[in-house]
Amino acid sequence: MSDDIYTNLHSEPKNEQIVMIKKYQLSLCDNNHCAASLLNFFAYWHKFKLKQQLKNKKANDVAETYGSRRSQDESLYQWHTEKEISDGILNLFGESTIRKAIGLLQNKGIITIHNNPNPKFKFDKTNHYLYHVDVVDEYLKTYNSTDTLNLRNEAVKNNCSDVKSKAAITEITNTKTTNSFINKTNEGDSPNLHSKANKIREACKRRKQELPETEESILDNLDPNIKRIFEHWIECGLVKHKVGNKTFLSIVHKLELAISGKLFRGVEGFEKYATKKFMRKEILDSITALSNSAFSLEYAPSTQKSKEYLQKMSFDMFLYNPNGADRKHQSFFIHYLENGAQRVSELTVKKLAAKDTHPDITKMLTDWYSSFVMKGNNGHYTPSEMNMFMTSAERIHNFDYSRIYALQNLKFTMRCSEPYEVVTKLFLKMLEEQVTERDAKVTPIWFASDITFNEQFPKFLRERNYISEKRY
Repeated sequence: MSDDIYTNLHSEPKNEQIVMIKKYQLSLCDNNHCAASLLNFFAYWHKFKLKQQLKNKKANDVAETYGSRRSQDESLYQWHTEKEISDGILNLFGESTIRKAIGLLQNKGIITIHNNPNPKFKFDKTNHYLYHVDVVDEYLKTYNSTDTLNLRNEAVKNNCSDVKSKAAITEITNTKTTNSFINKTNEGDSPNLHSKANKIREACKRRKQELPETEESILDNLDPNIKRIFEHWIECGLVKHKVGNKTFLSIVHKLELAISGKLFRGVEGFEKYATKKFMRKEILDSITALSNSAFSLEYAPSTQKSKEYLQKMSFDMFLYNPNGADRKHQSFFIHYLENGAQRVSELTVKKLAAKDTHPDITKMLTDWYSSFVMKGNNGHYTPSEMNMFMTSAERIHNFDYSRIYALQNLKFTMRCSEPYEVVTKLFLKMLEEQVTERDAKVTPIWFASDITFNEQFPKFLRERNYISEKRY
């Protein structure tokens, strides 16, 4: 049916609101009628903003000519409250359905959501939407409604009764994902949709014959990079997804976007990756880190409940979840890519370090221990060892600096800016001499020992005339 089939048939009110869904919009939105109607809604307002942009640009050019500022909005941001969006599609769907549909459009890159771009109104929490014409245009290049319909009819006609086969055919022919298999990263192009569809069609033409090994045939049609990523996800013991369903197709689509540099385009908080083309190894490494965190007691999180959450996470939500509570939950893929799997012991040390009241002294102690004792240790210490260093730092900080002779001269000769640096260096010098004389190995326990501070260090200072013979 064309758009104007009812023109002049009825005496309708002028400018009456209408909800319209075109077939390609429904196909692009995975047969989600709510998302398709919203696609048309955002497209309508994008056209309006284009016209408004042209007028505002002319007005700003005139104002600028006469020395005034460009006060008219030339952006293509459109802003709507949830109620306005619901009213815009005649309240055909509930709030929850609309939110999910908006998330689907965002996942596909058709729209991106932003805060108010005007810094004067940063308090404004109304969502500002950008409609990306190029994404829809790219889909339309490979969209063929006639071929899609014929393929579906042939499948029914040839009695391909297996439920899995039907699901695979329906979703493969109605999803943007299989319309544009991404190019291999370093090799030739992947086959296009038509060659894939033809294979399925030929299989269906065999009388009373079902599609053999449906899952394998679908996986074989994937780009080798994406197929390997899927295999690694399963090898790591993570959630297994049914090949051919909507979640599977959404995962494929997101992986295509990740490899082509479009997954985080226009997504706030991920500007660093807006055009990043992720390598296969980066995705594999992030999945490995997730697996370690989910199943190994050596890695955080330490609670069983948190580990079960990671174990049950879908691949789809791992890559990008627009509804995540924070940046980490929006993309565990990026979180583990940036941080890797964190050992529980290292996190405990970090928490201890955050409570350190004298971090400068502690750093002098740990740096010396790493280079002089451990001969190049990378500075990773257990929580117990860090406690020893921090205790020693506290005692050095509480030292009575006024008891040291010629403190200012020592600061100059030892190139120190603070008194605690002088005491710390003298303390470390004592430890060095003890190691040399006794051919012994200093352990972190020495740093916090009462014997070290109440006997050995005072004796060292008196013998070298750094303090008087009075009681230390």
